[in-house]
Amino acid sequence: MAQLDFAVSMAVEKVLRMGDGRVLELSNNTFANLFHNSIGVEIYSDQYSLEGDSKAKRFRSFLKIAKHVEIAKILLELSKTGDYKKSAEDFPQEKITIAEYIDKSSRIGLMSGLETEALASSVENHSEIINQIRAAILSNQIQSSMDRLHTLVYGYLKSICSEVSIDILHPNGSGKSVESLIGEYIKYVRTKDIISSYLDGLFNSLNHRFKSLNDVRNSGSLAHVNPLLSNEEAENLLGAIASDLKLLTFAHSRIVEENP
Repeated sequence: MAQLDFAVSMAVEKVLRMGDGRVLELSNNTFANLFHNSIGVEIYSDQYSLEGDSKAKRFRSFLKIAKHVEIAKILLELSKTGDYKKSAEDFPQEKITIAEYIDKSSRIGLMSGLETEALASSVENHSEIINQIRAAILSNQIQSSMDRLHTLVYGYLKSICSEVSIDILHPNGSGKSVESLIGEYIKYVRTKDIISSYLDGLFNSLNHRFKSLNDVRNSGSLAHVNPLLSNEEAENLLGAIASDLKLLTFAHSRIVEENP
């Protein structure tokens, strides 16, 4: 559920001219089709009538219920219309505020692979970690989230390794690194011979990126006093790791199913 900043909320109200119950000059059908075609939402369903039945009131209900990435998609589609562009001419600062929100919130889509049920049930303090990563994205400081991303990956690797009886500690009692855990897990998976050659190939790149994350955590994050990654580099790594985790959770579920 999104919590819009006051400045963003006011900017949306002004640019969309919602004060009289309308949303720009959209007809009921156009308004409904916008939501249905963009994000699969039926805006005229009961859940969006909590504040009333006008387009503006339904839109306000949507803003309270929807995720940031969904709101960003709708605002982006609206921003392409002539009505929006004409209205925004009267509110230049609000136009910038909305554009910045769309840009930042669109990046939240990077996190889809981090918010799965498998991760939530396996990683301690998952919700807190996700909130911290999300806050870093929205504040355009993605590089500051690398340590939290490392914590998430490390927690999940410890969980799935333990599940298949891979030791997560060295003989001296110290914890194994991300690089060590993913290496041993991949070796275990390959002995089972239950994944496709395609997935097996992807495991090679996954292993490389997890090693990169481990290196970044030690030399390019706030975990230690070192030069940070650029925001662009951190965004790229975050998206790649999130995709890798989707792959890993899928592969692990198959392993568990076929090796109870």
